[in-house]
Parts: sequence; structure tokens; C-alpha cells
Amino acid sequence: MKKLIKKIIAYFFSDSSKAPAAIPGCKLLVGPNCSIDPTALLNGNETSEIILEGDNYIGRNVEIGPLTKISLGNNTSLQDRCILLGDIEIGKSCLFAPNVFISSGRHYFDLHPEMYIKDQDELVQNSAELKARHSRKISIEDDCWIGVNAVIMPGVTIAKGSVIGANSVVTKNVEPYTIVAGIPATEVKKRLQFKAKHTLDALKDADLPYFYSG
Repeated sequence: MKKLIKKIIAYFFSDSSKAPAAIPGCKLLVGPNCSIDPTALLNGNETSEIILEGDNYIGRNVEIGPLTKISLGNNTSLQDRCILLGDIEIGKSCLFAPNVFISSGRHYFDLHPEMYIKDQDELVQNSAELKARHSRKISIEDDCWIGVNAVIMPGVTIAKGSVIGANSVVTKNVEPYTIVAGIPATEVKKRLQFKAKHTLDALKDADLPYFYSG
């Protein structure tokens, strides 16, 4: 990762026709062999950054809007119309079907129920204390498949190897190699029984799920 950041200092595309919409003030670090559709909207501010580690695919009309940082691991792909907002860390080799919505923040309807929701949102943004608690980071680990129309709620961690069913709303953490579906999403079955081993051998396929990034 350090090598990548040193290597890619600025937002650069050799073919400007392949560049996404402009990013006013946002730092964009793009690894090798990334494909970003020109209709994608990458939007941030001077304190935020977007990191694509390499071999990433960003589809049509995708929106990525970091609050502080949104990162995609190597070989992770976002299909058409996915929306990622806030503080999000995504591992490597993840697959996102179309229309996935992920946000580390939310709208406010219950702080002062008598107020308009937009006014409550503004109240949060104008309060240092409330604003500091607004974003709850979302983590999606390696080798996850997020189904079409899925919604991932603030603060959720989806562990390695998990599958999120189509049209699901994920409101709580998902354990490794677990398949969940529904509203709210609940466990359907295990992709494999993820049990810790005393010894691991990187040359054995059966042991590979137990090796995490880093």
C-alpha cells in the first residue's frame, strides 16, 4: 500500500476520455489496471480520499462520496448504479451487484420528531458533538458478494467470504463465510464452517480462507 501511495501522487489518466467526473479537492489514488466508467461520480472535499488499490472496475453511474476515506481492495468491482457514501473500507476480490447502497451516516427523524427531517439533519451538521458521532465506519472484508439492491447500514462489518442476498438490508455484523438475506438480513446458511485451526498451510486450498489480509 505504501508503495502504491508513493507511486501515484496525483489523479492521472493517460486517456482523458476515460476519466470520471471531476473531484473538487478530493485526493484520488488509483492503482494499476483500473477501469472507471466516465459516468461515475467521484465526489469529495479537501479532507477526503478515495483509494482504488488496482484491478478495480467502477461501472456506469456509480457514486462514491467519502467523508474521510473510501477504499477498495485489489480486484474489487462495483457494478452499475452502486452508491457508497461516508467512511467505508472494502477488501479485495469483492463483487458488488448493481444498485447497492452503502452509507456510514443517516438522516435524522427522531432527535426532535416535531421538526422536519431536513432541519434535524442540519442541526446535526451544525453541532460539533453530534457531527462527530454522525459517521459510523462500514467494513467489508475480502471475498464478499453483495447482491443486487442490497442496503448496508452504518457501523456494520461484513466479514470475509460472506454473501449478502438480493434486496437485503444489513443492520448488524455478518460473521465470516455466512450467507444472509432478508429485511433485516438474517443468516440463511454458512458458505463453510469457519473454525479456527491450530496450524495453517498456505499450500493447502482448504486452509486459504483462514488467511486474512495483512
